[in-house]
Amino acid sequence: MKTESLESNPLEMPTWHLEFPLRWPQITFAKPATFRPYPPRYRPSILRKKRARLAMSAIDPRLLKICESYTRAVLEKNSAAFLALYHPAARVFDTWGAWSYEGVAARRKVIEQWFGSLGEERVAVTFDRVQATVTSDLASLTARVVFAAIAPTGAELRSMQNRLTWVLKPAGDSWKIIHEHTSVPIGPDLKGLLACEAESGKR
Repeated sequence: MKTESLESNPLEMPTWHLEFPLRWPQITFAKPATFRPYPPRYRPSILRKKRARLAMSAIDPRLLKICESYTRAVLEKNSAAFLALYHPAARVFDTWGAWSYEGVAARRKVIEQWFGSLGEERVAVTFDRVQATVTSDLASLTARVVFAAIAPTGAELRSMQNRLTWVLKPAGDSWKIIHEHTSVPIGPDLKGLLACEAESGKR
């Protein structure tokens, strides 16, 4: 199939010349892929973890280690390992309960009560949409954090999301959290929104 050039008169309609016989392109159909869906209760968490791994790949390894240690301490209900991530003078603005916690000692009882209240359930923590800034003497990290309750069978029972901000100070070869702020948006009904609207397509 050919068409005349429009350089002489760009407003003139082109004249088409058809060459016979017409030759159609060869189309090859690929073999359909086998689709094996995940069980409904597992698929959302698997996809969420995949997205989180991609988001975390560009984060400073020292901060990544803090996130991994936080996740492991919560999953294992290890209050000592959890509190060891914080600077002794850390100030925490928590989503729940108290206005603030001044120092690790002020928060120890709350963390122990949280882990003790879980019974046979565990909590899987996922960091998502992570952004970090690192200098020689200070670092900040912001993220969406998903806390999912896991049954002894491994099924995800429920989950909630927090917005997280950390400010960290270097301590030897690692970092310590000197300030933590977790929050959720407040809706028009003055109730906390425990799931990000981006999950329904709004970002």
